[in-house]
Amino acid sequence: MDITGGVAFVELYDHQVEPARTLPGVLAAVPETEEESPFALGDGQFLRAFTATPGFCLLK
Repeated sequence: MDITGGVAFVELYDHQVEPARTLPGVLAAVPETEEESPFALGDGQFLRAFTATPGFCLLK
């Protein structure tokens, strides 16, 4: 997870992409491609909602 200029960049597992799209404050939720792992971009509201989801934990 990185926060730059008020925008959070969150790496996701494949199963988290669709639920992330429904959270408030999400700017984009991108599925896995050949070049990128799945990720989401969002504001502070998204970050608070994402961390409140069941099973959330920081891995690093």
